[in-house]
Amino acid sequence: MGILYQSLFGKKRNTEIFVDSEQLKRVLTVFVPALVYVAAIQLLGLYVASAIYITAFMIVLGKYSRVKSVVVSLVFITLFFLMFEVWFKVPLYKGILNPLGFLGY
Repeated sequence: MGILYQSLFGKKRNTEIFVDSEQLKRVLTVFVPALVYVAAIQLLGLYVASAIYITAFMIVLGKYSRVKSVVVSLVFITLFFLMFEVWFKVPLYKGILNPLGFLGY
């Protein structure tokens, strides 16, 4: 409580701007898609939502081609699927819509 009081009402409180608009834009560029990703997990499940998330980040922030982004995300998600579902037998959340239900998992 003492630190909070000093920072709000003390003589040496810092009145500089905490974050400028450019820094806030950078943070929101990552934070907003992360929120959408978390919501997408509920509907699409971890694998499909992660593939979309990786693809979108590679295209938008990494400036990679669409083909390369899709291929890389599908390879990684397939490896994660095999690792968790097949080899370790640890089922991860498939989502309400269960778009991978045709695989039998």
